[in-house]
Amino acid sequence: MLLRTPNSVVSDDAIIDGVWGDDLPGSVKQSLHTYISNLRALLGGRIERSAHGYLLAVEPESVDAV
Repeated sequence: MLLRTPNSVVSDDAIIDGVWGDDLPGSVKQSLHTYISNLRALLGGRIERSAHGYLLAVEPESVDAV
């Protein structure tokens, strides 16, 4: 979800909808925070939190879809 729009904020709700759709786990917000934490461990400081969601800071040319 974060790589679809590199360097742009993706809302929590958009990530939740994209990852789980209608099959939400019981503690979806906690699951989201755990997933983001795991991604941060792999990617370092590239994932930033904003008031509106998360942003993955990458060079656009490093994303195949771009």
